[in-house]
Amino acid sequence: MNKKAIENHKKLGDANSEIREGCLDILWECIESGELSNSVLIDTGNELVKNLSYGLGEKDTDSVFLRTYSALIVGVIVSQDEIRRIQRGNELEPFLTYERFRDWYEACKKYVLDEKDYRGYVRGKGWAHSISHGGDLLREFAFHSFTRREDHSDILEILSVQLTENRKEIYVNNDDNRLARVVVTIMLRGELELTNYENWLNDLLARFEGEHWLDFSENRGKAIAWFNTTTFLRALYFVLLNGVKNLKDIDFYEKTPLLNEEVKGLILRTLRRMDNGLNYRK
Repeated sequence: MNKKAIENHKKLGDANSEIREGCLDILWECIESGELSNSVLIDTGNELVKNLSYGLGEKDTDSVFLRTYSALIVGVIVSQDEIRRIQRGNELEPFLTYERFRDWYEACKKYVLDEKDYRGYVRGKGWAHSISHGGDLLREFAFHSFTRREDHSDILEILSVQLTENRKEIYVNNDDNRLARVVVTIMLRGELELTNYENWLNDLLARFEGEHWLDFSENRGKAIAWFNTTTFLRALYFVLLNGVKNLKDIDFYEKTPLLNEEVKGLILRTLRRMDNGLNYRK
């Protein structure tokens, strides 16, 4: 493995934010610039995927940093492979086989589902940001052409789990918009039909069946899940209304997603049903 890659990927879990962020930036630049060989990209990805299981399930420990920063770089590697597939005229060739991609994808799904440390900014140590980084990772897999309809349905289900099982941290660190980008990327891929989105939103709503506004003093955990879900749905609606930021400076993110208007309508209906007359006219 390239010496620079080795030196930096081992420091992604450093509790010192300056060291951690610096290593992240160096690795990110090396990958996107094409400086690393295909074999080094694969070896680096393999090591970082292993990091995703380090301390997985722990809460409020420093192990979160290695997992969340490894997740970001795995996403960059997956994205770079797909960009090379899109840019066929580029002298840099794709490097991921379908089999390796699937292995990474399964490991990354497990990571996002089993991550229990939901902290955003950690005082004295900087960003942990597991919700946002996990969302970015899912987005990169959704962006890659090796994922298909059933994978995109799985990713939507994972988002539902993250939204409703986090009973501790309120989304105040742009997590809602980062998760919304996952859905927009899936819509841009165009693999799912309207019924898939309708079923997903109905399932999300069913997780709050029979419950209206949840008093924080009585059931704070569930109230947080309710609040995060409504915040996410609003973020998704507005990004579909205004257009998602072009995250990679490629034509893919300049398009209007398929079913854009139809899904916006489903989101509005879901928000009204969750509100149940508290703020909106029935």
